Amino acid sequence: EIDSLRARIAQEEVSVEVDAARGPELGTVLSDLRSQYEGIVQKNKEEAENWYRKKGQNQYNGCQLPLRVS
Repeated sequence: EIDSLRARIAQEEVSVEVDAARGPELGTVLSDLRSQYEGIVQKNKEEAENWYRKKGQNQYNGCQLPLRVS
């Protein structure tokens, strides 16, 4: 009897379907992530350039010698 059941199970076909909402397209998600990343990169670049410019200006101002008129 067990062998008979095993034989029937082996011959059966199983089909599973899932009704689920489709998720967002991978390409769209990657494009959004890339846009966010590029925005962060641009912001960091601007902050670094401003810091460097300010640091250079501070050092330049510290090196100036007062002029004396005789």
